[in-house]
Amino acid sequence: MRFFGVIVERKRLAPYLRIGSRIAGILLALAAVLVIRCGHLIAEAVDKRSFWGHVLFLPQPRPLWENFPPTFLFGCVLAALSILFFGLSLKRSEDSKALFPQIKDPPSIEKSGQTLESILCVMFITILSGGFFYAVEWKQIVGYAPVFFWVLSLLAPSLLLFLRDRNEDVNLRVNLNILEWFSIGFFTLAALTFYAIGYGSWKYSFIGDEYAFFWAAEGIAKKGVFNFYWFNANGVYRIIPESLSIFQAIFIKAFESYNSNFGWRLSSSVLTLACTVPLYLITRTILVGKSNHPRTSAFVGISIFFFSDLITVWSRVAQQPNSGLFPIIFGTCFLLAAIRRRSMFYFFLTGLVWGMGLILNILGPVIAGGVIGSILLFDLIRSLPQIKESRILVFAPCLLVSCGLLIA
Repeated sequence: MRFFGVIVERKRLAPYLRIGSRIAGILLALAAVLVIRCGHLIAEAVDKRSFWGHVLFLPQPRPLWENFPPTFLFGCVLAALSILFFGLSLKRSEDSKALFPQIKDPPSIEKSGQTLESILCVMFITILSGGFFYAVEWKQIVGYAPVFFWVLSLLAPSLLLFLRDRNEDVNLRVNLNILEWFSIGFFTLAALTFYAIGYGSWKYSFIGDEYAFFWAAEGIAKKGVFNFYWFNANGVYRIIPESLSIFQAIFIKAFESYNSNFGWRLSSSVLTLACTVPLYLITRTILVGKSNHPRTSAFVGISIFFFSDLITVWSRVAQQPNSGLFPIIFGTCFLLAAIRRRSMFYFFLTGLVWGMGLILNILGPVIAGGVIGSILLFDLIRSLPQIKESRILVFAPCLLVSCGLLIA
């Protein structure tokens, strides 16, 4: 691939060759999707003993791929070729680094405001919050009080660390221009419309588990969301947190959709598309320095993700799988921002969204734990030789993430 890249760079027609490679990559990617998705139709139209039959229907090992379309392997070949052409169309550009300019003199942890006083204050709030909710759990208190105190326990340390970072001149703003905000908003509305079109399809009608989730949310909507304990882990099937049903009930009540499932299904779509901005930021960050057009490439990436078959299905059926996206995507986004900017506020938000994921889905935070833990460990190892005077501050990110996790 590097050999072809060198040839392209040295030719006068390099820009046109890159454009041609990009077009070829797009066409091959579309062909790969169509070949795989229409595999059974192709199998009916093409004789397997013909030349095209031998090309399209490559031998697939069984039973591993027994249920895959007969054209799956050929589609994978087309997808691999599309990646090759996309790679040939890319050119490393120093200009693309302007999206995330490198800090010439990275601020130390001490300068960024990660002091022992702030950490101890957040730890005190964490202990206070833990004691309160232990009493709430013991007494099984329901109503407004637990929810109000929970929101307060989230906002108080967040505001404290936000003000601390701002006083230390830490950059906390989201690095998106007006065009990106507009494009993301338009993309979100388009995806939501696409999801909503399929709400009435027989493919997403009540066929089994959906009954339990809908009835649980409907029952909560009729009785009132504050008549239930929001942090009960024994919800649907006694393994799904009840907060997920309460979240769905809010949409059922808002749209008065007791006799239909519109509000219930919409809650799932909203939960998925809430991850649009952080996933775009993560993708753009990865592509900066590797792509001539990181913004465009990032939009292509999130489009593939949000319009993929699996994400579309779980965004139309309001069960628990897509709720696991929240802690993984938001947690990774906040953590990358925290490490780059040495921000106490973003380190705390990382733990906060990680913990909030536990009240929606158990599996998501487990996966997020592996991702967040690995990145934190790498940052810890990298920071050890940089701080000699106060070694305990090296563990400040881990402490702040842990406090956010425990409070949420």
